Amino acid sequence: MLLNDFYIITACGNLSAESGEIGCFEVRFNAEHPIYKGHFPSKPITPGACLVQIAAELLAKAIKKDQVSPKTITNLKFLAPHTPEQPLTVKISSRDEGRFTVEMSNGVEYFAKMTFVL
Repeated sequence: MLLNDFYIITACGNLSAESGEIGCFEVRFNAEHPIYKGHFPSKPITPGACLVQIAAELLAKAIKKDQVSPKTITNLKFLAPHTPEQPLTVKISSRDEGRFTVEMSNGVEYFAKMTFVL
């Protein structure tokens, strides 16, 4: 689990029922975490595997489970590098039972999008 060491939740946003939103979180990162020391130390970026793990942890919070074990992750796209100084807004939505879309952005630029099938 990366929560509270690698990143913290600083806010939970309002949900939009029309868009199927079930969770909206703002997170901030620990720029001094050892992961960043090994992942391009002179100009650190958040590893894609960490973004997927954060998405899974926040999805579990949104659906009120201890953890999730996706059957598959589809439509996984890393759109731009994320640096630890940038806050991240994570929006989770669902239109179908057991299928959840996660979008990670800073409100202007998208860093990652993915769909979890549970």
